[in-house]
Amino acid sequence: MAGHRADVEVSDGLGRSAGVLPHTRRHRYGNSVSLSAEVQAAVIAAYKANEPVNSIMQRFHIAPRALYSTLRDHGVAPNREFVRPPRVWTYAELDQITALRRRGATLADLESAMHASEETVREALVLLKEAGHRVPVHTERLVRRDGTASVWVAVDDPLRVMANRSGRIPEARLVAARVLGRPLTRNERVFHRNGDRTDCSPANLIVRSG
Repeated sequence: MAGHRADVEVSDGLGRSAGVLPHTRRHRYGNSVSLSAEVQAAVIAAYKANEPVNSIMQRFHIAPRALYSTLRDHGVAPNREFVRPPRVWTYAELDQITALRRRGATLADLESAMHASEETVREALVLLKEAGHRVPVHTERLVRRDGTASVWVAVDDPLRVMANRSGRIPEARLVAARVLGRPLTRNERVFHRNGDRTDCSPANLIVRSG
């Protein structure tokens, strides 16, 4: 039947059945909605029976924040290692992260824009991926086995025309193009004065045609 919500058989953690309790709905980004009194009682009983925190969250389909709130509301103090409630991202914030990432924002850029730590930003990217969003995850500078590197550039960067299908440009060519202020042509090659291909400092690069 359309709109019907399935019920879930739960246990109180002591081997006794707690009956059929309404399944808790979940925000698509992992934020749990309010729990019924029966579910809260079962969660408290399971916690007092020393059931692992992660097991409780998985069995009752609740997020860490919901578990923490339930314990707090019932005056139960965590007596063992507890998972710190994660930041709750709003739809607008997650959409902003997606837009920034697609424009080539680095993790540092996202940290600054969202006023969050690197770990928290990475958690948001994981949530977006789990929700089915295609969020570009770029390694800005990729080093090869021989020590040379390629650099990813944003789609709106004027030098993007030099990039391969992955959006990357050899570091030496990118540095030279930045110094010249224009994209290099296919006939222009970049050489290293000291012969060290890993040294891409502007003073060590020479651009030659042909």
